[in-house]
Amino acid sequence: MDPFEQEEDIKPINNVVTISTQSIGKRTVTFISGLPYDKETMKQHLSTLKKKNGCSGSLKDEKKIKDKKDNEKKITSNLAVDDNDDDNKNDNNLVLLFQGDQVDNLKTYFNNLGIIDIKIDST
Repeated sequence: MDPFEQEEDIKPINNVVTISTQSIGKRTVTFISGLPYDKETMKQHLSTLKKKNGCSGSLKDEKKIKDKKDNEKKITSNLAVDDNDDDNKNDNNLVLLFQGDQVDNLKTYFNNLGIIDIKIDST
């Protein structure tokens, strides 16, 4: 077997990690999506980042956030991911939200964890 030949079993990771900000009134919210972690790991990163950056944050379902954006409504706390919600089986749809402009802090944190290819969007 040729070591340079690609095996068909190997599938490339297509996750694009995106950090974006959105202004809601006078406030700014920073989102990070596309992280290759499960729900429990995301909760651990959330807790660490909240303590490290001194801000509030939450774990949301990306589909519900997009539905809210499409309806031109503000993101509210009623979108929180419920531990018993069966619709959240796909952990790649989870998004971390943070109060304030945390783009640089998030990029540095996840670069240190080995996630180098991060797309930054500002809206």
